Amino acid sequence: MTRSYLHAVCVILCAAGAFPGHAQLNTWLVREVNGVHLMDLTTPVPTFGPLIPGLGTGGVEHVNLMTDGSNNLLFTVAVNGSNSTEVWNAAMAPMPNGTGLLDHSSTLQSAICPVPCHPERYYIVHEETLSNMLYYSIVDMTLDGGLGDVTQKNILIGASFSEALAISHRMVNGCRWLFCVIEDNGVYALSKCLISESGIGPPQTMATFNLPSFNSTYEVELSPDNSRLAVSIWSIDPVDPDIMLWDLDISNGTVSNPVPLSVSDDAVLGLQFSPAGGYLYFLCNSASSDMDLGRVRLSDLTVELIDANMGSYLTQVELAGNGRLYVSQNFSSQYMAEISLPDAPTVASIGYVHDALLLGTGSGCRPALPNTIEGELPGEQAPPGYIAFSAQAVGGCDTYQFQDSTCLSTWWEWDLGDGTITNTQVPIHQFAPGVYDITLRVVACGDTLSLTKPAYITSSTVAAAAVLDAQPDQVCVGGSVQFTNTSTNASDIAWDLGDGTTGTGDPPDHAYASAGTHMVTLVASNACGSDTAFVPITVLGTAAVPDVVSDPCQLTVQVSSGSVGAGSVQWLFGDGATASDSAAVHDYAQPGSFNIALIVDPGTACADTAVVSVVVGNGPSAAFAVTLLCDLVVEFADASTPGSTLLWDFDDGSGGSSSFESHTYADAGPFVVQLIATDGLGCTDTASIPVTPIAALNASFDVLTTPCTLQQAFTNTSVGGSVLAWDFGDGGTDDTLDPLHGFASPGTYLITLIVDPGTACADTTNILIPVSGAPLAAFTDSIGCEHTVQFSDASLGADLVHWVLGDGSFSDDPIVVHTYPAPGQYEVLLVALNTAGCADSVLVSIDVPPDVHAVFTAQNDICAARWNFTNASVNASGYIWSFGDGTGSIDPSPSHVYVAQGTFITQLIAFSANDCNDTTYMTIAAADGDVLPGLFVPNCFTPNGDGVNERFMIGGVPECFDLILLIFNRWGGLIHEDDRMEGWDGLVDGSLAPTGTYVYLIIGNGQRREGTITLLR
Repeated sequence: MTRSYLHAVCVILCAAGAFPGHAQLNTWLVREVNGVHLMDLTTPVPTFGPLIPGLGTGGVEHVNLMTDGSNNLLFTVAVNGSNSTEVWNAAMAPMPNGTGLLDHSSTLQSAICPVPCHPERYYIVHEETLSNMLYYSIVDMTLDGGLGDVTQKNILIGASFSEALAISHRMVNGCRWLFCVIEDNGVYALSKCLISESGIGPPQTMATFNLPSFNSTYEVELSPDNSRLAVSIWSIDPVDPDIMLWDLDISNGTVSNPVPLSVSDDAVLGLQFSPAGGYLYFLCNSASSDMDLGRVRLSDLTVELIDANMGSYLTQVELAGNGRLYVSQNFSSQYMAEISLPDAPTVASIGYVHDALLLGTGSGCRPALPNTIEGELPGEQAPPGYIAFSAQAVGGCDTYQFQDSTCLSTWWEWDLGDGTITNTQVPIHQFAPGVYDITLRVVACGDTLSLTKPAYITSSTVAAAAVLDAQPDQVCVGGSVQFTNTSTNASDIAWDLGDGTTGTGDPPDHAYASAGTHMVTLVASNACGSDTAFVPITVLGTAAVPDVVSDPCQLTVQVSSGSVGAGSVQWLFGDGATASDSAAVHDYAQPGSFNIALIVDPGTACADTAVVSVVVGNGPSAAFAVTLLCDLVVEFADASTPGSTLLWDFDDGSGGSSSFESHTYADAGPFVVQLIATDGLGCTDTASIPVTPIAALNASFDVLTTPCTLQQAFTNTSVGGSVLAWDFGDGGTDDTLDPLHGFASPGTYLITLIVDPGTACADTTNILIPVSGAPLAAFTDSIGCEHTVQFSDASLGADLVHWVLGDGSFSDDPIVVHTYPAPGQYEVLLVALNTAGCADSVLVSIDVPPDVHAVFTAQNDICAARWNFTNASVNASGYIWSFGDGTGSIDPSPSHVYVAQGTFITQLIAFSANDCNDTTYMTIAAADGDVLPGLFVPNCFTPNGDGVNERFMIGGVPECFDLILLIFNRWGGLIHEDDRMEGWDGLVDGSLAPTGTYVYLIIGNGQRREGTITLLR
């Protein structure tokens, strides 16, 4: 919302004049330039109370208050200059928690209403105008000894609100509406928020209108009977209306018949309906003093002008408790205008007086008037006696949904007249044919309300109910079943007997030709829908058809029933065991011959039995052991059970039949040996074992010796065997086929290979091999002074070394001390060799540093009595000073004070990072001025004109001091001041000072010296 620029400088009448029907208030809270007063409206001429100290300090607009039904003040509300609202109690003191309500000092209005169902609580609606955020807070009058306090503050309602607010009177359901306007880029939404005991709800749009020019809305007003709603529009554009007027249905918060009104060339801000509701008064706002006061006759929308020069910066016209309208004037006047008969038929008879009430402070009128609610006393809080509900048919067949419309309900009990009682808030119920009284009981605002609507529901139809009976429900094949249909409320019957037989009407008696379970369905239907009943019929009486799978060599049999349509089966296995599944597996405990019986539908008249004889047995279990011998010989030993004949197959075209066989293979295979065991019944079992004979072993290997490396490669060339064991003669072993082995040092090693170690067939071979590894070249260096470097061989396994020193020099000595011709970087190569002709080399870059050179200068600082030494050494990283007087320093460029005069030898030793150094000297002559610069102050002077000792002068080094000389007589009087070191000539104001003793004070350069001086003639 963009606030009108006029309000930035105007003085506002800022009651929530948005609330009509102020006739119930006989006390007003009025703001003027210096503060807030109470206004008594019970006297023939309203009177103003004294200024209330501290209330609303610095604010320029709204004030508000609430009274009880007897006009007793409960609390007051006023915006202050700190952009917040204060809540004060009836004792005219701030409530303990009554500060910090978000607002703005130029917000037009706030609003107050009781909390529904809670006569001791009140809602305060307030807006932070700059951000257009609307809030509410809650006051509880039971707190603070009955003076009240704020319990909750700044509860957000929403954003983008204008300053227009209005609260309706209480509806029959106990709730109220908060009416407001939301602005969004020229589109204005007239909105409502439901006010209930749980709080103030979010805004809901009632109507929209467009105002494209610069403007805003400032007042929402309700007619006294809440049948009309008006909004003022602050706009000077003739295209825009000045007022929007609607018809209002307060029961559901809807508006209709929008009427845009253009009433003045000025911008309209204040609105007020007359007490009888026949007129809508308007008030214009501008910096100009010719603002209009007028009214609209609502019967024919005629505009009547009352005062074309009402004044400037006018905002509100308000209805008081005496039935009269009052209009504030601006801060340059102490008066309020009055309209004594606002419902008079002519302007001439309304009793308009421009200067009717004198505020009397002489400080300028800035009244802002309070808000209350049309249609009831401010303190009236009787709980609502309203209860209502409705019903709506849903789904047909006399099914109804019931809806409670009692706004403040917190509990519900419905008596639906047919014995159904429910506490569901919105019940849905289907009725049988009949006429029903409906009763609703609710709890609203703590009271239980009850409403009965006699004969509210009349029901004539209900849905069909399907019922089917079958006797009997279990028969043998060919037996007859009798069906009985007892369905209710059905106009149509359809049935299916489960064996493909269908029809309509009552189902007939029926005989089933096949065994099994047949599901019979009956569908009963009418105009309301259908219902289905189901009856299963079991038909018994099929032949027993057993299927038995057995093996005389196994103890297990498998059985299954081939009977079609059997209701149930029973198996008798002849060893006392039974089963009731149509398919089963049975294990006998011992071999033998048994009769297996299948009984179909046992225990019924339709039962049938069939018997099958079976023979079962264990059979042999084939097994054998294998022993591998050398040279392809393998032994086999039978371990089969029980005793039986044997047949061996050695998988090389030969076999045997003995319990022990020794067989020699032609090669190592592998082979799969099989043993077949056969018992006296001809039952067989087979066992198989894979066999790999052990061939004759021959251990051998080759070695690929590589010079100048310690790692050697070995290749296995053995014949036969599967496990290898290598021993490399240096403690190392391996078990891989072709290993690589690295030796720790050169030498001759015995290499051994064992094939299949630890077995009777193992074979061993060995070879003695030489190993010669390459040396590892390495060296160290030590950089000395004067370009000298020492190199030391650190190679491993080397017998000879050769140096290439990078400056054209060579050497074969293990330790070389070499002096380079100049500093710089040199590439040094070391080649290491052994007697096997193996070599290695390493190349290293060597940085030879330049020589260090000590150089310094000295400067005498006379004023500071010290020598400053400046270090100019090159290639140095550290310094040692000796000043010749027993002291020294390690600073690069130190300063030094000599405490005695004399000649001193100063020494500087500069050293480099590699501990090389250079030394230089300088002779220093320290004179008196160098030792202790100071001041010479004489103790007398003789200004007698003889040219000797004529002035009192301070001796020393003048360029080192910035002094002030002060001379005092013996009484402490200042008689001379000198800041130019010119001394005192013995004159005081141009005359010679008398002989005597005077006090001097010298200040400056961090020194203070005082003493006496004698003046002699």
